[in-house]
Amino acid sequence: MGILSRPGTHRDRVAARGTCLLFCLLLAALFPGGQLSAQELDGMQVERDAVADLLRCHLKALGGRERILALTGARVTSTVKAFGLEGRSVTWTGAPNLIRNELDLGFITQSALFDGETAWKMDGNQRVSRLEGQEREALVGRAVFASHLYCFPEINGSLYQYRGPTKRDGRTLLCLEVSPPGGAPASLYFDPDSCLLVRSEIRHKELDSVTTYGDFHKVDGVLFPFHSLLSTGDARFDVETRVESVTLDPVVDDRFYTLAEAEEVGFDCRLTNGDAAEDIPMYLATDLIMLEVEVNGAEGLHFLLDTGASVSVINQSLVTRLGLEKKGRLVEVIGAAGRAEASFTRVDSIAMPGLELVNQRLLSVDLDLFLPYVGLQVDGILGYDFISRFVLKIDYENQTVSAYRPSAYRYNGEGQVLDIELQGNLPVIEGLVEDQYQGRFLLDTGASAALVLHREFIEAHNLLRGKRDRREVFSGGVGGVVRQISARLSAFEVGRYSFADLPALFSLEPRSEGRARRTPVSGKIGATLLNHFTIYLDYRRGQVVLEPNRFHSEPVRVDRSGMQLVLSDGNVLVAGVAKSSPARRAGVRVLDRMVMLDGRPVLELGLPYIRDVLRGPAGNRVRLMLDRRGKERKVTLKLKEYR
Repeated sequence: MGILSRPGTHRDRVAARGTCLLFCLLLAALFPGGQLSAQELDGMQVERDAVADLLRCHLKALGGRERILALTGARVTSTVKAFGLEGRSVTWTGAPNLIRNELDLGFITQSALFDGETAWKMDGNQRVSRLEGQEREALVGRAVFASHLYCFPEINGSLYQYRGPTKRDGRTLLCLEVSPPGGAPASLYFDPDSCLLVRSEIRHKELDSVTTYGDFHKVDGVLFPFHSLLSTGDARFDVETRVESVTLDPVVDDRFYTLAEAEEVGFDCRLTNGDAAEDIPMYLATDLIMLEVEVNGAEGLHFLLDTGASVSVINQSLVTRLGLEKKGRLVEVIGAAGRAEASFTRVDSIAMPGLELVNQRLLSVDLDLFLPYVGLQVDGILGYDFISRFVLKIDYENQTVSAYRPSAYRYNGEGQVLDIELQGNLPVIEGLVEDQYQGRFLLDTGASAALVLHREFIEAHNLLRGKRDRREVFSGGVGGVVRQISARLSAFEVGRYSFADLPALFSLEPRSEGRARRTPVSGKIGATLLNHFTIYLDYRRGQVVLEPNRFHSEPVRVDRSGMQLVLSDGNVLVAGVAKSSPARRAGVRVLDRMVMLDGRPVLELGLPYIRDVLRGPAGNRVRLMLDRRGKERKVTLKLKEYR
C-alpha cells in the first residue's frame, strides 16, 4: 500500500503488514509450536535414535504415549493480553489435526479453522475467506502442535533434525527442528530434566518470534502449559496467554471445523440498489484512486482505495475530530522505511453513493505524516476488508468504481482472467521480468510507480547489472525516507500483456534483521501501470481480470522535469533535482520554493496536479516562478526523458 511509490512520494504499506503479522502472532501465542516446512534428514541412525529418545521422554512427561494417542481432541479457554487489549480465546482441536480458534479482544475479533484440507478465517466484520500462503501455513502448523501430532513422526509425515544441547537465555536446552510439509522450520527447545517443551523459535516470512511455555498443569492425566509468552524482541508487542480451563475429548461434529464461504456481501454492508453500486465517482491523484465518503455523517472526506492495504484505516486526526474511542497500546505497522504505530477504533458507518458499511473496525494511523509526499489530505484508506466484499470494478478511463454482489456477478468481457493468491489479505500475481525471471508481485493500487522490485529479487537475478540509466531517488515512507534506484527494464509481462522499456524502482531497503520484515514477494505492480486496464477484483474466486483500456497502447507516464517535490508548511518545495534533467539544466536547486506554474499559483493547483503537468508530453514547455531565499526566479522547463 505505498500511498506513493515514486521518487519523493513513496509510502509503503502502512497497515498492509499490520494485521497479517497480528494474525500470525496471535496464532503462535495461542498454540504451542510453530509453522513448519520440509527439511531433509541426514539419515544417520544415531540422529533417529536421538529424536526417538527425546520424543519418547517428552510423551512420558505429557502423560504417556497411550494417553496422548487416546485423545480425540481438547477445548482450551484462555485469557489473552496483546497490543494493549485483553480478551478471551477458545480453541478446539480434533484428531488428527483439526483446529478451530475464536478470539475476542473487543476491537479485534476473528476466527480461524482448519478441517484437515481447507483453512478458513472470519474477520471482525464477519467476512469469511479461505486462508492462503503464510496465514494458512501458520494455522496448519498450529494444528499439528495443538493436537500433539508432532510427537508421532511415524504417522504425521514430518521430518526431524536433532540439534542437541543449545544455550538459550542462560539455560542449556535440547533443540529439535521439526519440519512437516507446508511451512517454515521451527526450532523446539525441551528442558533436559523434565523433557517438557519450554520454548519455540519460529521464522515467519515477516519476522522471527520466540514463545516460552510454563506453569504446567495436569488435566485428566495430560500435562498442558497454562502460560505462554510470545515475543518478537519488543516488549510492547508481546502476546501473553493464560489458560483458564481445559476440557478433553469434547464431542463436536467434524463440520464444526469448517466455515462455508458466504455468498452474500455481509450483514454490515448495504447496497442501496439491489446487487450493485455502479459508477461511484473517483478521482486520481498521481494515479492513486481517491473516493469521497461520509464517516458517521461527516461529509467531504477523502479515502484512498488501496489493494495494498490488508485492513481499512482512518486518520488519527479524523478520529479525534469525530470523537471516536481508541483502544490498544498501539499496534506496530510496518512500512518501507521503518515502523509507525496505530490503535483500534470503530465507526458507525462509511457511506458513498450506492453503498454503506456499518459498524466498522478500523486501524487508526497518523496519515498526516504523508501529506508532504501525497500532497493532499488522506482521511482514510479502504483496504482488504472493503474490497473483499465485492467484485470490484476499477475503471481508470472513466474514473469510476463499481461494486457488485459476488453471487450475482459474472464477467463476460474480453479481458484476461488471471489467478491471484491472497497473501496476508493482499492480492499477489505472477509476472515475468526481462523475459526470463519469474516473480510474484503484489497488485498495489496505492503505489503510483509502474513497478517496484524488492532487494532480494534484484540481487538474486543481478537486475541492476548494466543499467546505465540508473539514478538514485529518495522516497518518503513510514518511519522516514527510503533509498531507491530508478532505471528501466527491457520487458515486463503480466498474463498476456507485455510492457517494453518499463520505468521501475529498485528498492535498496537493507536486508531485514531481528524483528524487521522480510519481503515475501518479488515486488509490486503499481497504479501507473495498472491504469492501462479496467480491473475487476474478485477475491472470493481468487481472480483478477485485466481488460485493456484506451491507455493501454500508450507508454507509462513518467516525470519529465527531474524535480522531486514535497509539500512543506503549505509550500511546494524542491526536494531533489536529477542529474541531466530539464530542471538541472534550467538551474533549479534543492529547497527552491515553487510559487507559480504557467502563471497560476501552485497552492491553488495542488501537488498532484503539478506532478501531472510535469509528466506531460516530451517537448511541452512549463513556465515556473521559483523563490530562492526571498528572491524570485523565472525558469522555463522543456519536458523530456532523462536518464
